[in-house]
Amino acid sequence: MQIQRKLEVYKYYIDHVLEPISNRKRPIKDHLTNRNPLGTPPVLRDLIREAVEKQVYEKYYNITKLTRIIAEFENVCEQNVQITNGASQAILNIITQLKPKTAIIQDLTYLDYVRICTQLNIEIRYFNTVIVNTRLLPDYDKILENLRKADQSSTLILVNPNNPTGKYIPQRELTKIIEECYNRNIYVIVDISFIDFQSIETHSMIRRMLEFNNVILVKSYTKIFACPGVRIGAVFSNFDKIRIVGQRWPISSIDAYAFEKFLGEHADYARKYIENTRRYVQEETRRVVYELRKLGIEAYDSDVHFFVMMCDKYIDEDLYLRYGIAIRRYCETREKYKMFRISIGKREDNDYLVTAISELVCAHQ
Repeated sequence: MQIQRKLEVYKYYIDHVLEPISNRKRPIKDHLTNRNPLGTPPVLRDLIREAVEKQVYEKYYNITKLTRIIAEFENVCEQNVQITNGASQAILNIITQLKPKTAIIQDLTYLDYVRICTQLNIEIRYFNTVIVNTRLLPDYDKILENLRKADQSSTLILVNPNNPTGKYIPQRELTKIIEECYNRNIYVIVDISFIDFQSIETHSMIRRMLEFNNVILVKSYTKIFACPGVRIGAVFSNFDKIRIVGQRWPISSIDAYAFEKFLGEHADYARKYIENTRRYVQEETRRVVYELRKLGIEAYDSDVHFFVMMCDKYIDEDLYLRYGIAIRRYCETREKYKMFRISIGKREDNDYLVTAISELVCAHQ
């Protein structure tokens, strides 16, 4: 699969999609953003309101307790955790501190890594995404091939589950890759921002990866709890080289207050919310992909709440203009095909999406 690696997709995304949505000139059915389709947990929403009412923003907030609470929530040691101002800030800080000469990245993945490496003049080597039956998977052989040609000035970057393909690298395969990097003194960044949406190996995967001192895990908490405007993420590692310097207060007092109580006093509620999300996502993603395939649409299996669809038309423009539906145009792929990432919403919104695509497909035939 040949993927365009240019960053013009960002310009399209901002000018043609984000701007109309932010202006709210018309109602939007949002299948573009990748937050939790169940919405923000009411308890978390109440805690954010409580933080404002208590005026916690009038002072700095000590995050020592929040660090301990996140460690307990993830079942890892406190010294392995660093709070960050969202995953994006963590990504920038880590890559800046590692200063690799070369970054090894999947050709179809989260474009912020490409953008950051490009801005820092880091050489990028890609490994392919391959089609295996109805799945879009990283080419494991190509990853190992790249690693055998690399030296310790390189860094491997994996997004797991991957964005936009939604596929999870199983722990056995991931461990094999990590061990190869460890033997070659190569650092590995594993972005697990969508790990809570899929139903296997979550905590065991984090603990297993922390057995290696060349692994840095990055996680966002705003995707699973549907609050992207709240900036809270974490870096998990077991060595001292990765320290987010210069961030004595990495998140706002409001964010720290709300999540300290949410993941602490309401931890059981938060875990139940994650369990409910996993059940819904597993069932609904599979159903929507199946319905689109019945229309002859090329839709791929996913382990999370978004999936990749391909077709030979820029169907996103018609969906937006005729139906008020927003999906994410990703890039052009092989031959005439266009690639889109579709996020799962509420069931009635998903049905409306399938109906709209069905009407457009019939109109194009």
